[in-house]
Amino acid sequence: MLDVLDGGTFASVWEARFASGEEAIVKIAPPDDAPSLLLYEERMLRTEAMVMRLAEERGWPYPRLLLLDTSRQTLPVDVPAMSRMPGDAARGDVAGCSRAHRGERAGEVLGLIDVERALWADPLFDVVTGDAMNVGAPDPRLAAVEGFTPAELARIRIYRVWFTSVITTEILPRGFEGEWLVAYRAQLARNLEALLVQAGV
Repeated sequence: MLDVLDGGTFASVWEARFASGEEAIVKIAPPDDAPSLLLYEERMLRTEAMVMRLAEERGWPYPRLLLLDTSRQTLPVDVPAMSRMPGDAARGDVAGCSRAHRGERAGEVLGLIDVERALWADPLFDVVTGDAMNVGAPDPRLAAVEGFTPAELARIRIYRVWFTSVITTEILPRGFEGEWLVAYRAQLARNLEALLVQAGV
């Protein structure tokens, strides 16, 4: 049995239940020519599959990759299936735009999901995605350090400009709607202006 789940902003997300009682999560990517697809998102679910394989090798708390169909014979898109994580999902930019699955006890993290936007990059990029609307002093706790060097702060400023540009650009192709967009767009515009000044552009 397949049930569609709410909350997918890139791929459609489905819950699969098998006769054995096992459950899995299935993601269906948008078509390659979808108007909502940004260039860097092409075949992005393959990135998530790669991260899950790496995570399993290292014993990290990610879902197990059960299947990755990139043949495009059954459906004309990529389709990964993964194990379902226990606990309730809670949104949060953990390790580069992922979500934490939390247990019943406060602060208990059971696993990380939604890592399709993982990228090979400077670990300082997590400082940006973990506090995306901050244009002030970056929080060193996001990098598990005491503080940042001038060179690291310069890199963080550049990453902030890039990431703010991305989340501003994606509003239109994603088809975001609602009254909240007025304040959101205005805040992003103010942030980008401040960040460009900080970067000396």
